[in-house]
Amino acid sequence: ANTDSTKRRYFELVLSATALKRSEPADFKINIQKSAKKWLPSYFRIELGDLPSNRVAKIDSFTIKQVVIKDQVSKAKQSAVVPSSVEVPNLKITFSASDSHYRAWNAMSKKPVSEQKRLLSGKLILSSSGGTSEFTHMKLYEARIASIQKGENSFTVTVALSGMRFSNP
Repeated sequence: ANTDSTKRRYFELVLSATALKRSEPADFKINIQKSAKKWLPSYFRIELGDLPSNRVAKIDSFTIKQVVIKDQVSKAKQSAVVPSSVEVPNLKITFSASDSHYRAWNAMSKKPVSEQKRLLSGKLILSSSGGTSEFTHMKLYEARIASIQKGENSFTVTVALSGMRFSNP
């Protein structure tokens, strides 16, 4: 497992423009930060139900997708753009070896999916470098354990989600 929490990671946001409109330049300047502070894996925490999560070694990167649908039926000159449903990814979480943690997660994986979804809601938290303040979090809804794999020095859990939403503390 990758336990090096000093490796630098980046948050990437990709936007697609639906229309461009030319306009006159504005009379103000925008100050752009020259060097952004990089996010470290140690800035992230996960809480999922009452399962132990203090030994998280790594949360794999994931992509949230939402495509737009053009309304081609409309007779307007410019067709309407409507968002489709959001594609929610699975989260892959690697924990440092701990028999008690593994037993708790493995016991939850044996429960029926309906019970897991009732019990497993939580959040993925982005905090400050010292972990003292929470910047933002992503609420995780109706999770279930899709798979669990035990290695020599770690175990990896794949969590399937029904939904997620960004929120401020």
